[in-house]
Amino acid sequence: MEYSKSRQNSDGLAYFYCNRTEEARRDPENVVRSFVRQLSISRDAPATHSLLVDIYQGKQARGFASSSLSVTESESLLLDLIRSYDRTVLVLDALDECDEGSRHILIEIFNRLTRKTDNLKILISSRENGDIKHQLQKEANVGIGATENQVDIEAFARAKIEENQTRRRKPLSLQIKDEIATVIHEKSQGM
Repeated sequence: MEYSKSRQNSDGLAYFYCNRTEEARRDPENVVRSFVRQLSISRDAPATHSLLVDIYQGKQARGFASSSLSVTESESLLLDLIRSYDRTVLVLDALDECDEGSRHILIEIFNRLTRKTDNLKILISSRENGDIKHQLQKEANVGIGATENQVDIEAFARAKIEENQTRRRKPLSLQIKDEIATVIHEKSQGM
């Protein structure tokens, strides 16, 4: 499908969070469809990107207007939509909560998209599951483990404790402040 830079000097942003307790939020196909839907809607005007309109008009002409986009259609359309922006960022939160048996499909789609365009960045948050770690190691990426931000968490906790001191009628002792910061540090497990 031919595309045009119809959104010059524009950034595309789409995000999705997976949730293991909601079936629809565990399905990789729904993740990709959500990205398509978000990137196809103009932020400047309540208009739908012509690429998506063309797909659905084609489905309607074949008598399948109400059918969902297939994974292949979604991936192709997503690539065209990404290319229609100067820069695009996709954010996926909690990949580990995506269906374990099919999340590899999503990672493979991301890998193909990043190989086919240079204006795409993908941010994925996830617990470090073996299959996810293995698949993401295949491509260029930056990983930040939960334990790598412990210093930041402790500094944040201490700053908040100090900030709240001004609101307290009786200030906390240094020992209590240290205990609070230590408990937050330990219980956060880097999250």
